[in-house]
Amino acid sequence: MVVAVGLGVILQQAAQACALEPMINGGFTVSHPASIGVAVAVANARRDGLLPAADTAPVPNEIQLNRMLASLRKLHKRLDKGRKSMSEPPRSFSLVLVGPGLWSHFYASPAAILARYHTDGPMRDRVTVVTHHAVLQTLLNGDLTAEEAMAHGLLTYSDGNALPVQRLFTAALSPS
Repeated sequence: MVVAVGLGVILQQAAQACALEPMINGGFTVSHPASIGVAVAVANARRDGLLPAADTAPVPNEIQLNRMLASLRKLHKRLDKGRKSMSEPPRSFSLVLVGPGLWSHFYASPAAILARYHTDGPMRDRVTVVTHHAVLQTLLNGDLTAEEAMAHGLLTYSDGNALPVQRLFTAALSPS
């Protein structure tokens, strides 16, 4: 019984931690129940040519983290711009990048979308967006729409009323 409780605590902490941290050293974490489905969809999309092949060259964790944070900042700018075209106010949400389990929080305010990166897990009682860094890059490049990513299981929304967040992503990531 004590072993089971101890293991549960370790797994819970691992689910909250970012796998880019030195302790985990780049491993895959199951940071959200939808993570595995998205990871499988990413593998299928790479096999089918919808996403670029995975880069197998070793890249230091710090560089990986900086690349992901740069993409999240671009997403933040696009979301803030997209919110202006919406008839309804957007909602705050959490986003996790599958693989490292890198969490970010996006806060909707009347004036702007605000963001915090590299946070400790999801916001309580808010929608969670689950995707992968390769998907995010492809969305930001305009090579994939939010609707296409959803249809292929590469972008999922869960934990609450996701429709306003889906609409925000559609507005922010539509081809210009």
